[in-house]
Amino acid sequence: MVPYIPHVLPPEAGGPNPSTVRRPQQPTADDAKVAQARRQAAIDAQPSNRLLKAYRLYIGVKQCVEARKGYALVYLNDDQMADAKSRVIAIEKAMVAVDPAIDPNALWTKANGPEENDNPPNEIAAIFQLGDALGKRWLSSPAWVQESDDYCNRSHSALSDLYSITIPNANVTPKDF
Repeated sequence: MVPYIPHVLPPEAGGPNPSTVRRPQQPTADDAKVAQARRQAAIDAQPSNRLLKAYRLYIGVKQCVEARKGYALVYLNDDQMADAKSRVIAIEKAMVAVDPAIDPNALWTKANGPEENDNPPNEIAAIFQLGDALGKRWLSSPAWVQESDDYCNRSHSALSDLYSITIPNANVTPKDF
């Protein structure tokens, strides 16, 4: 029996151009990074992980406020602390409503301990992680330190961002006319 060979016209006669024909591609390192980022995003979106992150950010904000209490120059003021507290309370309520099996007290204890995953996902995250480590370390210094100020502002902003993601309608101004 003779195998079937499909008739293909040459490119000049209207057939497919070999340079534009799609060939199956091998996965690249970028594909692996994208896949890893998607897996990490799915893990971060879990209610217990969101609440844990919110607790850690709140603890950072609280440390920043307490570190400079009584000084004229502060990292974060009392209004920012009150804002962070109301946001973490709202995040906690929302996440417990989504998953009633969450134990807020256990997560709070865990948030006060060291983070398990110390491997940043990319170079930029590693730079921020190093900056945050320096900022945390120098919070106890009696002098005002730029790295600590950066850490404090990032902690407060990240908590605000997490709040906006977790409770998307919270920032919508209601129509009052």
